[in-house]
Amino acid sequence: MTESSLSNNFQTINVAGSKKIENDFNHKSELAKKIGSEIMKNENWILMNGGALGTSKNDATAIDYLTCLGARDELKKLGIDENKRIFTIHPKESEHPMHNIGKVEVTKRKNSTFRRFDLVSRADAIITIEGTSGTRQIIELAMAAEKPVLPIPCTGGQSYQAWEEYESEILNTFQIKKNTEEYEILHNGLETPAKLASVVTKIIKNRLTASCFIAMPLREEFNAIFDAAIAPALVSCGYNPIHPDRVIKPGNIIQQIIESIRKSSIFLADITGLNPNVMYELGMAHILGKPIILLSQTDNKGKSGIIPFDIATERVMRYDKKSLKQLKRNLVSVIEYIK
Repeated sequence: MTESSLSNNFQTINVAGSKKIENDFNHKSELAKKIGSEIMKNENWILMNGGALGTSKNDATAIDYLTCLGARDELKKLGIDENKRIFTIHPKESEHPMHNIGKVEVTKRKNSTFRRFDLVSRADAIITIEGTSGTRQIIELAMAAEKPVLPIPCTGGQSYQAWEEYESEILNTFQIKKNTEEYEILHNGLETPAKLASVVTKIIKNRLTASCFIAMPLREEFNAIFDAAIAPALVSCGYNPIHPDRVIKPGNIIQQIIESIRKSSIFLADITGLNPNVMYELGMAHILGKPIILLSQTDNKGKSGIIPFDIATERVMRYDKKSLKQLKRNLVSVIEYIK
């Protein structure tokens, strides 16, 4: 599934939540099914889930299962094999019953925390409905891994609690504004599950569509610059930062890099030291006609290195690695201008 997904440019959406819906079952179950259906309507999306059926053999109410039901029904209408678009990951051992919708893989992880980390690391985006402590852990793992995660607040549980605690980060990640229709639907749209599902998947799609490929030397000092300035600036402007060193996937690395640059909305390169890999990726971005942002560190005298003739006419943003807050502010201004 994973290698096939890469070759076909699929994006993986993980939907997680309660193993047993606590209240307002009809609306929440319908919402889960509608989200599964909407995900399948995006032809390059895969639905990934943890395989939960419910809390007992007679309780098929887990969000995982209900979402997969909606997805499977939509795939039947489209005449598509469910094994190609639904990916279910079973735990090695489980105290709860599991469903077998889609392509099933049994994880090698025994520890539930590691298993949730696998789900997060393999997802391009995460949606949560209601949920308890396990859902909360998925949300926080996703935020730590800089994966876009959308807990739907009107579903209650840990999705609501996480939204309350991390609202500013969530709003920045998805470029959602307060007092807008989508904000109100996320908070009060449970009684219209079809509309809420449409809004949720649209928000996710907008987030995944806008991305920036980052080319920079793969050294520790540059990782710190990425974490402190580059990634926060991009996220605050609504872009998903694609750092090849942070994307761990099997397959041909060069092919993955080329495809990531091709799919990106903008391209950012730190040409400090004229690293060969960075210059190679910059050349590909030029060929593909991507909007480009160039960075270069200054030395202790405020000067940067020699810029090659080929890119000497490009505007290069000089920065001091000791002033990363300033770099972040400058990047936000440039990114907003490009938008």
